[in-house]
Amino acid sequence: MCIITSKANTDDYSWLLEEAKNLYNEGLFDEAIINCERYLYFSQDKELKNTALFIEAKAFQQKANYKNSSTILLSISPFQLDPKMKALIDLNLALNGYLQGNYDEAEVYTESCDTSVLDVKDKINFELLRLITLCEREKWKEAIFLAQNSKFISDSIKSELLKLLNNPPKFLNKKKLEWFSRFVPGSGQIIAGHVTEGIFSFALCGSAIALGTFLVLNSYYFSGYFIGAGTLYAFYYGGIRRLDEIVEFENQRKKNSYIQNLKSKLKNMGT
Repeated sequence: MCIITSKANTDDYSWLLEEAKNLYNEGLFDEAIINCERYLYFSQDKELKNTALFIEAKAFQQKANYKNSSTILLSISPFQLDPKMKALIDLNLALNGYLQGNYDEAEVYTESCDTSVLDVKDKINFELLRLITLCEREKWKEAIFLAQNSKFISDSIKSELLKLLNNPPKFLNKKKLEWFSRFVPGSGQIIAGHVTEGIFSFALCGSAIALGTFLVLNSYYFSGYFIGAGTLYAFYYGGIRRLDEIVEFENQRKKNSYIQNLKSKLKNMGT
């Protein structure tokens, strides 16, 4: 994504800003941040200060410090802000949100971004980010609409992409699997593909019932009830809690695989 300057550098400290941009382009992000801070301290030019803040935010983003990057971007006053700068701020806030796993936040900022003022390169990056965010949010219909109307995806890639988007991952139904496990302990895990865990869960619940029955038949009524029922309760509900973890893990694994496949189809589209 580009670094913009909204007007010519005219103040006495413009060299700091130019040096910060050069350092950023060279990948020297710590040095670029230092120069931005120096410029912000000395300069009184509000418009160019916004550019310095943007460069600093981008440098933190490159260092994977997305939280700090977003904090800086949000500190830029929207008052009389250049439309292109505003759009770039929204785009980078969306990117930071996505990279932090805050997909709802990323979606909000992509929706508010005015792409009409962006350069082609940034429009492409925006479209990629928007498409992947919609998939993370499981909004398949909106993702299909975006892909169908894209001006940047070639026909060959678009055909493969639409085929993928029309066949989203089939997630496990947690409620349905819980229903099975409540009737037959461990069956939900088995259906989810964790056969060994399912059999083990069933065996533990069966052993708890057997232990309680054995104690009761041998006249240890109090012990049979509390030990047998208590152990069964722990194993039974422990198995259901474990099933919830399995469903969440498996569904996330399927989504990650799907998103990775989606990215591989789009790798030649963006930069």
